[in-house]
Amino acid sequence: LRRGTSIVVSPLKALMTEQVSALLRKKVPATFINSDLSGSEKEVRFSWLSQGAVKLLYLAPERFFVQSEQERRNLKAVKPSFLVVDEAHCVDQWGRDFRREYSRLNEVREKLGAPPVLAFTATAGKEMQQRILSSLGIPDAQVFVRDIDRPNIALLRWRCPEDERPAEIASLLALKDLGNDK
Repeated sequence: LRRGTSIVVSPLKALMTEQVSALLRKKVPATFINSDLSGSEKEVRFSWLSQGAVKLLYLAPERFFVQSEQERRNLKAVKPSFLVVDEAHCVDQWGRDFRREYSRLNEVREKLGAPPVLAFTATAGKEMQQRILSSLGIPDAQVFVRDIDRPNIALLRWRCPEDERPAEIASLLALKDLGNDK
């Protein structure tokens, strides 16, 4: 990923903003382009891209289809080193119905010069993995699966009489608000 610029396809504006902010705090040159930006702000960010000042560019899949002709030329000029699909399960879950642009990412990849694809998801079983790879036009890609130990996430079940539940929920939320993520 250190060579050139990589395009990261991400499903949510809030997720893009959060990830770009975290990367910038770590001194990784990243940005996003979405419909919330003014035309002049988009021009500034495309200027950074043309100068090679951005390593990771975040876009929603719809961005490849709704932008102006100038934006299409700017994106094509990026010649990305990689096309990264974050939350790749969206390719399978939403690609056919809700967000059709996900099912067109192989088409986007070809228009960008067929860069290598990296697709990440935490929620795809083997059959979904195969559908994702097929949709992205990389059916023979190597798949890496890691365990799902997430020490920052817990699932707890409390038994509590029904009439005490509102108070119990309120006390748990108060603990979280105090910074005690229990």
